[in-house]
This record gives sequence, structure tokens and C-alpha cells, in this order.
Amino acid sequence: MTAPTLPTAAAPAGTGPVPVPGRAEPVAPESDRSALTRAGLVRRVVIAVAVLLLGAWSLSAAWAGSTALVLIAAAGLVALGFAAALRRLGTQVILAWAVAVLIALGALVLAGRGADLGPLAAVTDAVPRLLTSPVPAPVTPLLVLPGMILGWLVGFGLGWRLRAPAYAVTPLVGGLVLFLGGELLVVGGSDPFGLIGLLLVGALGLHWSGWGGTGRARSIGASVRAVGAALLIGLLTLALGFVPLGKPFDVRTLVDPPAAPVTEPNPLPMLAMWGRLGDVELLRTTGDSYPLHLVVLPDYDGVSFGSTSNYIALGAAGEPELPPGRFQARFTTSVTWQTTSRWLPAPGRPETISIPDARIDPDTGSLLTERIPNGVVSYTVSGWVDVPHSDELRGAPAGVSERFTAGPELPADMVAYARQATAGADDAYAAAKLLEAALKSNRAYTTTAQGGSSIARLRHFLFDDPTRGGRVGSSEQFATAYAVLARSLGLPTRVVVGFGPGTADPAQPDVRIVRGRDALAWPEVYFEGFGWVPFNPTPDVEQITSNNSGQAGRASTPSARPTPQGSAAPSQQPVPPRPLEVKHPWLLAAGIGGAVLAVLALLLIARAVRTGRHRRQGAVGAWQEVVDGMRLAGRPTPVTEPATEVARQVGPAALAVARAAEAATFAPPGYLEPDAWTQARHARRQLRREASWWRTLLWPINPVPLLRPRGARTRRPGRRGSVRA
Repeated sequence: MTAPTLPTAAAPAGTGPVPVPGRAEPVAPESDRSALTRAGLVRRVVIAVAVLLLGAWSLSAAWAGSTALVLIAAAGLVALGFAAALRRLGTQVILAWAVAVLIALGALVLAGRGADLGPLAAVTDAVPRLLTSPVPAPVTPLLVLPGMILGWLVGFGLGWRLRAPAYAVTPLVGGLVLFLGGELLVVGGSDPFGLIGLLLVGALGLHWSGWGGTGRARSIGASVRAVGAALLIGLLTLALGFVPLGKPFDVRTLVDPPAAPVTEPNPLPMLAMWGRLGDVELLRTTGDSYPLHLVVLPDYDGVSFGSTSNYIALGAAGEPELPPGRFQARFTTSVTWQTTSRWLPAPGRPETISIPDARIDPDTGSLLTERIPNGVVSYTVSGWVDVPHSDELRGAPAGVSERFTAGPELPADMVAYARQATAGADDAYAAAKLLEAALKSNRAYTTTAQGGSSIARLRHFLFDDPTRGGRVGSSEQFATAYAVLARSLGLPTRVVVGFGPGTADPAQPDVRIVRGRDALAWPEVYFEGFGWVPFNPTPDVEQITSNNSGQAGRASTPSARPTPQGSAAPSQQPVPPRPLEVKHPWLLAAGIGGAVLAVLALLLIARAVRTGRHRRQGAVGAWQEVVDGMRLAGRPTPVTEPATEVARQVGPAALAVARAAEAATFAPPGYLEPDAWTQARHARRQLRREASWWRTLLWPINPVPLLRPRGARTRRPGRRGSVRA
């Protein structure tokens, strides 16, 4: 049986009967061509499940353990099936999404009731509560529900669009929402090796290749090329992930964390008691050896140094008033001790700790628990310490801070003493060193000295005759006197109460024992760009070395300046500035080259997707390919002329494609559409041969076909009227 020919009356006016070139192939009606087959539906489900699992993998990095991954993935998969069922039942889109949102809100309200929260507070505080939690957050109903709801909504969207004719963008949007959610919650650390991004791009490339589409399947070669291009983008993304691009954006900074004031007793008076204990063991440490901060005291009221800070959850966004320096080392220490207070010794500014309810003062880094421990406390803590070299501090300006330079007006003799001690200093670091040396001279250190750091007590310590108890003090007097005198010179200071590194246990060389005599106080001075630098005005005390001399190289994680600091005397001349140098220029070149290759790969994929869409449209799509070739070759494609008139200017092959497209457009149901793609390929080769050299060079990546021509109107196959260019 021969294929029916199109009646003459159906042809466009002035064109006569339309011949059908080539052998005709049976083509289903347009409604059947866009219908989703069972195999295509299964493929779409596979892609949707893969996107949900990979996105949940990234998002779950914001919570501790693997439970969050299971919960988020389960919420997304359940929503996927639920939405598909509602769509199958013919539910209206507004009603379906209203049900999905109400289920999410109901889950929040139920979780809030379990925590004695009202419905409004449970809903409105869900995201802020998560953003002010530690990183990673513990898996509790109130904290994990925002992640589950995001997975639920993404899964619902994927399920609702599962049978839609156009499904190309849906998995991309769903995967990006989950992946970027994880990146924002952990400040760019949800995919440290780029594996999730690589797999996600690969899954999307498999989908874009036509594996899960509708209509006619793409050729194996085209599918392989599309998947290969997608994997190329994934590999480039993986490579670009290792290029340093600066500090990532932290979404937690947009929410002020809830702060709680602390009324723990001041630990300064404890120094005298610990000093009297002498050889009594206070705590044990393993890991990196470094002085431990117990409490940092920034405020001085003329009676004593203290802290009026508010404490937030460790890991919540809370930037200190004075930022860290640019040279830091990371120290990790395990501590075991028995205490009756909530303070937790830690090196520098703590970053992580194995105690889940630990809280931190953002300005000072002081660390404590929610409740007083009962018995022995054991934990592992990591912290960052500023470790500039002595020569780098020469010429460095002191920081500017009202809090760390504030205090009552000092007596004239104390101010005069500070100025006299630092006479001749030509920079802030030289003044700090001279003041340190002045306090050490002609004064004695003892652990049994009378406590106190009021102005009267400090004047007695600084100036009174030794026969009347003057010029003798514990580390409390040396540290607080230094901090007060330095503030009168405009240097920002704070007092640290903590412990020296201790001594190694003969029976266990890896264990260091911290005893009563290791409990000390010392001052720290802030230098702009270099952070907090400890000084040691206390004579005969070696546990606290000035400027961390010799300690930086012992960090478990290399710092930006991994070599030990020197302890050279301050120079009277500032160090000349170092010439600007670009570190690792090959990384910069690789980043730029990778970005260019990524753009080229994206253009290749976009062009391949466009060709695949045209192939599924049959003869009409073949004509669109010819039009794309004309635009690539720089030929005019007037949108007001019939396709056959435009095709005559190209050649016989293009004219055959145009006539086939006209015939397919006006054909009655059951018409056997010819295969016009062979002629379309001939026409494009002819156009490419006739194009200029630079158009031929840019032919595979030219974005012109992706841009809508000026004055173009969208025409769908089957619409009455001549097919136009």
C-alpha cells in the first residue's frame, strides 16, 4: 500500500502540489509523538531518584552522622511518589501544592509541640534555628525538619512534573536546590572532593542525552556525545573546585544567633589556689602541645578583669570584633580533667569540640558547657592560633577597639611609668616588647602572692618597696598590670587565664600532665592583620613564650606560616614591605582555562540538546536545522517569507527539506512523514562549505542558533499557515 499524497488544495497558495522526496516512514499523530512511553517514564523515575539521592547527600552534610541523609532522601522519595499519584488522579496543581505545603507545616508544628513551642514559633523559627545551630548540627526533630522539608518539596516537584512533555529543566533545578542548600549550610564544604557534583552532572547529562525523553530516541552516537560533554563539564567542575577563589559566603551571618549571658565565677582568684597546689595534677592532655585558654577576660572596671560576653553555640555564625590574623596554625588536643565549673580549656579560638552542647564567646573564644560536668570530663578540641613571626610584627599597627582599650582613668604615676618604659619605641610591637621587659626587671614572681588586680593592688605591685610586699606578685599581677599599662598607650589588650603545656608523663610519653604550677595568666596584644599575640611579662615562667616562639611548627595542620617563629629582639627599623608575588600561578591559569573549556562544553551540550529536540520533530525539525545552518553561515533568514522561497536560495537539498516540512505541517491524520534528515545534512554541509573561514571555525560552538532571531515568531507544527524561516 502506497503512502497517501497531500491534496493540491492543502498546499500553500502559489506552490502547487507538494512532492514528497525520499522514502516515506510511518509517523504517529502529533499527540502520540509527544506521549511518554512506559520505558521513558521508568527512565525519568531513575533520573529523579538519582538527583534526590545525590542532592540529599550534599544537603545532609549540615548534620552530624548519616541519619540526616536517610531522613532527607526518604522525605524526597515519598514526596516523589505522592506527587505522581496526585497528578495521575487529575488533582489541580494549586490544590496539590497546597496539600504538600500543609503537610510540611504540620510536621513543623508537631515537632514544635514536642519542644513546648507554639505553632507560629515552630514554623517561623525553623530556618533561623538551624542557621544558629552548631556545624554540623545534631539530628533533632526541630533541626533536621528544614532539610527534610526541602527534600520533600524538591521530590514533590520532580514527581509532579514526571509526565510533563518538557522535563529537561526539572531535574536540573531540583538537583541545584538541594546541592546549593548543602553548600550554603556548611559554607562550601558539603562536597569537598567534587564527587557529588560530578555524579549529579553525569546524571543530568544522561537525561539530556534523550535517555529519558519522549518521542523518537536519539542515535547512539548523539547520546554518547551528549553524555561525554556532560561528564566533561563535571570533570572541569571537579578541577575548578580545587582552585582557591576566596572566602565562601556564609549564610549564617544573615541571622543573629541567640546569645546567653554567663554568670560563672571569675577564674582569676583560682590562680592563687592552683599555685599553692604546686605538684598536684589538674588535667591531662594528648595531641598538640600548646598553652590552653581557660577563660579570656577582655573587660576591666578598675577592680578586676572580667567578661560580660554573651555565649552562642559553637559553630554558629559569630564574627569577633577583632578578626583573626592572616597567619594561623590549627592545634588539636584531647583534654581529661575534673572540674567544678563550666569552663573548658582549649587552644586558641576553638573550632570543633566533641562536647555537643558547648558554647563560645565570639569575641574571645572562651568555651564552656551548658551545665556543670559531674565527675571527670574528657573531650577533643581543635582551635586556631595566630602565629606571626617576630619580624613580621615590626611596623604592624595596633588594632582599633573601644572594648579592648577601655578602662577607668589611671593614676598619673602609672601612665608616666608606661610612657617612660616605652620611650624610644617607633612602632606598636616595639612598645609592647619594651613594656614586657620593664615589668620583668626588678620584680619577683611567686605563686603565693596576695591576689587581686584592682588599681590600688597594681600600684602596690608596681611601685612599693619589696620590704612592704611591693614588686612581688603572681602571674595575675604581672598579666593584669601589663594589660592596664598597655591600654594607657592605646594598645588593645586582654588577659588570658589558662594553663601551660605541662610536662610529659614518664610512663606515657604521649600524655602531658598539667599541674597546679602550670596555671597562669598572661596578656595578649592585638596587631592589625596579625591577630592576638601573647606576651610574657612574668619572670621565671617559660610555659608562655612571647609571640608563641617555637610553637607554630608543632601544629597538626600546617598553617599559612608553618615554620617556627623566631624570638629575635625588636628592631628599631620597620621591615621593608615584601614585593607582591602570585602564589601557584598554574592554579590561576588552570582556573581560567577550565572556565573557558566549561563555557565551550556548555555550548556544545546546548547545541546537542537543540538538535535532539529538532530530530524528535521530524521534517519540521529538519527544516529548523537547515535554518540554523543558514544562520551559522551568515545567510539571511527572512521570517516573513515561506520556507520554500527561502530554501530556493540555498539549493535543491534545502528545497526538498522545506517541501517535506510544508507537507508534514498540513498533512491530515495518518500521513506518512518522509525522512528529511538526509537532505538536511546535505544542505548544512553545503552551507558550511560556502561560509567564511572564521564562521567555519566557530561552527560547532557558535551560539547564534540558540538566540532567537529578531522579529521571529514561534510556530508550532500543525498550525495553519505556511512554514516560515
